[in-house]
Amino acid sequence: MSRNKRDPINQPPALHWLDVLAAAIVVAFAMAIVLRPLPNYDIWWMLAVGRRIVETGAYIYKDLFTFTVTGTPWSPQSYASAILFFVLFKMGGMAALTVLRVVLVGAMTALTFRTLRRVGATWAVAAPLVVVMLVNSHSRFTDRGQLFEYVFVAWLVGFLLTSHERRGTSFFILPVAVQLLWVQLHSSFLLGPALGGIFFACEWIATQTGALRPLYRHDWKRVRTLVLLMLLACVVNPNPKAFLIQPFDPAQRDLMSRFTLEWKSPFDPGIASGNFHPYYEVLLAIATLAVIMRFAKLPLAPAALLAATAYLSLQSHRFRVEFALVATPMIAILLRGASFRPHWRLSRTVWAAMGLVVSLVLIGIEHDRALVSHDVPELYPDAALDFVIREDIARRPFHSIGFGSYMLWHLYGARQTFIDGRNFNPPLFRDFLTAQLRETNFQATIEKYKLDSFILPSIPRSGIGMQNVHRWLDASRGRWALVYADDRAFVYVASESVDSLWLDAHAIRR
Repeated sequence: MSRNKRDPINQPPALHWLDVLAAAIVVAFAMAIVLRPLPNYDIWWMLAVGRRIVETGAYIYKDLFTFTVTGTPWSPQSYASAILFFVLFKMGGMAALTVLRVVLVGAMTALTFRTLRRVGATWAVAAPLVVVMLVNSHSRFTDRGQLFEYVFVAWLVGFLLTSHERRGTSFFILPVAVQLLWVQLHSSFLLGPALGGIFFACEWIATQTGALRPLYRHDWKRVRTLVLLMLLACVVNPNPKAFLIQPFDPAQRDLMSRFTLEWKSPFDPGIASGNFHPYYEVLLAIATLAVIMRFAKLPLAPAALLAATAYLSLQSHRFRVEFALVATPMIAILLRGASFRPHWRLSRTVWAAMGLVVSLVLIGIEHDRALVSHDVPELYPDAALDFVIREDIARRPFHSIGFGSYMLWHLYGARQTFIDGRNFNPPLFRDFLTAQLRETNFQATIEKYKLDSFILPSIPRSGIGMQNVHRWLDASRGRWALVYADDRAFVYVASESVDSLWLDAHAIRR
């Protein structure tokens, strides 16, 4: 199909050497900022899930890992990511996961540059925007299935903006194949048909009115078939009902909205240290400016995709990466067609050099992201867990969520956990939180779950809630005894749960 003549998108410009240099530097920066892992306990429960599926050859339909809610329905939606992480970890340890993380973030950035070129943007001029996109997204580049999702979103945006050029079965095969992979690798898979449906619906609406502008001409019969096939691909998974319903579970959404940072707006004061200010605001401001500058002849689809992903990101800061990936090429499209022109004219080389310089300045400002390690392996309670197994204690322990995720990997098979990062069973999570608020709630939780031990972060590493737990245990020395302590973790046991001679030999007096 030919391009829409009323609103032409420029043909890809010839590459200048400064364009290639700018893109190479930014892609290298993207890969550098994920060489050192960010704090991420969740990788351990994913490795445990992958190990379980590989060793048993069966998918997981019920919770196998927590003694508090054993047997309740649970389906790991990122199960294929967990399998891949486990296989790579067995082959090459954390170094293999680092390679995967670097490759995926590099591929995501390269796909974004490819899309920018296809819509007529000059790489060097657009490079600062890509740097802002990366810094805005950096804290979400952890070893989880979302890394695959970001590659899929970057690819999908490029596909949508070039879909009018596709001929024959190539229009269907790749999008459906990507969607099938997305379903198995990450729970955000419904974004695929949602973004595609919004884009094509807006293109169709724009063709029906003279007030709005489409980007291209499309074969609407093929478009309808493609969106339907992408929707059908969403049910091709081990547990279709759970995969479709679980992300919309109102109980879990309410729980996460009230007690976690995942479902708070990027402007919520509670997440002001969320590692993306002020870049989120910069990106949002540029997107708003691009819409305003093009308002008189606004193409509907880019504006709608910006609005939809901005709404998601404002509802939940976890979606800021999706907004960034969509916004970057959409901003380029809008600015390329804007009527604004400077009074002074500069050569393409000068514009490219300016873009390269701005990119380098931004990279320089953010160099710590690439050079300073943010990983916290010293927080993993290896020695404490080895003590628990060696002494055969703590069969029903209370612990932090992060410790629970690590315990799944380190102890599963010998011990189950109280709670961990993949388990958001609403009643359990409420009990976990309220136990840290008042001593009466603390005692009620002990009785309800028949706890025999506590494996807690050391006092200097504990938050307010866990510090309360330490204090209450210390005040109950007759019933609870501290039997292990290092700079990472403390282990308390119920005095009646162990032999008195063993307790006399191991109790730590403070």
